[in-house]
Amino acid sequence: MDLKEKLIKQLKFYHLATDIRLQLSDEKGTVLRTYGDPFSYCKMLREACGRQDFCGETHGDGWKQAVWLKDGYIYDCPCGLVHFSVPLIVGDQPLYHILAGPVALEYPDIMLIDQIIEAYGCSLNYRKRLYGAISGVPVVEPGRLQYLNELLNALIKNLADSWNKESSEAKSQVKEEKESKEPICQPVMKNALRYIEGHYRENISLGQVAKYVGLNTTYFSTLFKQEMGINFSKYLTKKRIDEACRLLLETNMSLVAVASELGFDNQSYFSRIFKRQMGISPKLYRQNGGK
Repeated sequence: MDLKEKLIKQLKFYHLATDIRLQLSDEKGTVLRTYGDPFSYCKMLREACGRQDFCGETHGDGWKQAVWLKDGYIYDCPCGLVHFSVPLIVGDQPLYHILAGPVALEYPDIMLIDQIIEAYGCSLNYRKRLYGAISGVPVVEPGRLQYLNELLNALIKNLADSWNKESSEAKSQVKEEKESKEPICQPVMKNALRYIEGHYRENISLGQVAKYVGLNTTYFSTLFKQEMGINFSKYLTKKRIDEACRLLLETNMSLVAVASELGFDNQSYFSRIFKRQMGISPKLYRQNGGK
């Protein structure tokens, strides 16, 4: 279950337990989910004032304040009601916004409606209808409102902390696995590499190694490239050229002897492969001290 699914589940439980209306939005302000029906009072007030986004700016400011505080933030809206805003922050990034409310701190009277009508120039024809609609908004005592805010904030913080911990542990586990994982993860490949290590100076073939480890040649070829990131022929050549570099610098063996020692058919072929791999001839490599 991802973070969003866990959050949705927690908000559903909170709404069912408290009957507080909730709205879940992402960091861009897109509404993702609502819990509880919208109150007719808010819709009617927008209609009466002719402003569809009547409280949008206030809710935006409440969201910013909650993010700044990294805590639940209680505030009044222009409708004369109260909301609380809670952010879900992962790391330092606010990912989700939970808007709770509206609620009233006391049973509203007609004087509140008259103040709003006067402040926003609403038609008096809405007076009685607004008063009837606001009566449907739940009344919450100030002390209980604080508890409701703290409860929602605690749920969201615990969820974020748990997610941060899980993400951190998962990243740490991936890092440890990446650091500790052997490049060769299959026992059959370990046996193959041991065989190559003991016989790369000889004229060994892919089929010979595949037979040693008991695999079909085609399958072993695919497996080898998958595990090593390079095909068998290139791996064997690199192994031989690496050893050739060591012999050229640490011994006085002739080029013919080095070629023979490492399973090359002749010096000419050895020199051609060496130059292709190292960008310089074996003779110059020795003369330049490997530079």
